Amino acid sequence: MRRRYRCNPRALAHFDDTLLTAAASLAEDRAVVTTTHLFVAAIERSEELFTWWESVSSRGMSLREAAGFLTQTGKSNDSPPTAFNLGVSFDSSASQAVGSASKWAKERAEQAGTAHLVVVLLDQGSAPIADALTAAGVEAAMLRTQALALIGVRSDHPPVVLDPLPPKGTSNRPALAVSALPEDAWAECFHRQAVLPRERLNRRSDGDAIILNEQRAVLGLVDRFTLDDDQLYSLLHHHLDEVRRREAAAMPSLFDQPHPSSAAIRPLAGVLPMATRRRHHLVPSGWRCWFANRHVSLQARWLHLAERHG
Repeated sequence: MRRRYRCNPRALAHFDDTLLTAAASLAEDRAVVTTTHLFVAAIERSEELFTWWESVSSRGMSLREAAGFLTQTGKSNDSPPTAFNLGVSFDSSASQAVGSASKWAKERAEQAGTAHLVVVLLDQGSAPIADALTAAGVEAAMLRTQALALIGVRSDHPPVVLDPLPPKGTSNRPALAVSALPEDAWAECFHRQAVLPRERLNRRSDGDAIILNEQRAVLGLVDRFTLDDDQLYSLLHHHLDEVRRREAAAMPSLFDQPHPSSAAIRPLAGVLPMATRRRHHLVPSGWRCWFANRHVSLQARWLHLAERHG
């Protein structure tokens, strides 16, 4: 059986934090940093590239106008802002670009900087950046040559190898539509949704145990239906959302309806309720989470055995 997917850590710390902070400041509070935010921030923080852009832009359009950012947004903070306290996250393509640029710079024994990021963003070829280049009348090949020259690399350098994207349905990547999933695999999930042991829902941990069993069951479908990663985690996403919806319908006092726009698989269990803080104030939160997850795992196994012999 295929192992559960885990995202490779992105080497965000290899960059000067001011570059990522500038990109985060372009995004709305509690929003997502995209490749366009990174592109604008990288060029603006490079005096050579910004001056070159202003000199070759053939349509009298500034960088921010071309990218659709007329003003710098983001709320001010009492403490100095960083890329990680501005209330934003990086989408999968932006994380891929930052991680790939960091890895490329490391292979060259260099500090990752704005020029590395611009080259990777151009090699990535995202549609918003292509639109910004078209709007400003700037040729991507010319900009790439300028960025490579700042690194001391020839203009015919091959495209930078990009880190693989996480599967669809994880890490904020939208899941495949149900209609795009294998019919027989979804039919198996649909049958499992119909026979969920909802009569056993007495506590929140009962719902977590059912979710855990359903996750294990879907992961076990890989070999039976020859699913690739996008299909597997999209199937898991849609199935678990439907299971959560049915749990919430059965016991609305215990469970909230899942958010319809969620795109990533959520954790199966959390820490113990904070109402018991006084009783557990001497127990580190990590241990409380570990014991809570162990409780859910044991409960899931008992539930699985009860269903088999019931």
